[in-house]
Amino acid sequence: FQYTPQHLVRLLQIIVDVNCDLAVRQVASIHFKNFIAKNWLPQEP
Repeated sequence: FQYTPQHLVRLLQIIVDVNCDLAVRQVASIHFKNFIAKNWLPQEP
């Protein structure tokens, strides 16, 4: 699931969905942050 092309998009949809439980939105936010921190490759100037 984590590596599907729409994974981050779906996490963002959950994060902004006010109908989702707050705890679920918080977990999605943390997972989004951790995924980006682990997989982001900064560009060198």
